[in-house]
Amino acid sequence: MATAAKVEAVEELTQSLGEAKGVYLTDFSGLSVAQMMDLRRKCRKEQIEYRVVKRTLLKRAAQEAGLSALPADLAGPCGLALSRADELMPARVLSDFAKTNDKLKIRFAVIEGKAVGEKDVKALAALPEKPVLQATLLGALNAPAAGFLGVLQAPLAALLSVLSQKAEGAGESEGAPVKEASAEEAPAAAGT
Repeated sequence: MATAAKVEAVEELTQSLGEAKGVYLTDFSGLSVAQMMDLRRKCRKEQIEYRVVKRTLLKRAAQEAGLSALPADLAGPCGLALSRADELMPARVLSDFAKTNDKLKIRFAVIEGKAVGEKDVKALAALPEKPVLQATLLGALNAPAAGFLGVLQAPLAALLSVLSQKAEGAGESEGAPVKEASAEEAPAAAGT
């Protein structure tokens, strides 16, 4: 028989799972209270919700939220890290914390509905932040178009350069003072 508190907990957890872009499950056994407080503080700083949940409630909430990627064989204590803003930020925070606190184990993650293993979570944590990745991708996509535009503009630029030099050369000859032929040069010019 479900108590009102459990039903409410499942509803709230279902809503949180439904809104989250990234869901990370951890095993925190062996961490001290001070270490858990430090982990929660680091998570809060990056707008990540970290909470301890009961496995049975998590399974029920995951079913109701439509998260079929969560494994059915959850065992041990479950720490749940949820991010509504950046799906990769929990991977960075949890991986950084696990480097100094080896008792924290990242079991797996569900990122935008897809299950990701522990090794993949660590690989995701090593990626640059999302705006940097987007800028890099945009630059890579833009480079061929910019190069093609440069190739198309090169002949036009060369033609304009030649015409500009010709115009400058013609301007110099028109603006040059006209030399009057001396008496000695005049018969030579007439004889030719």
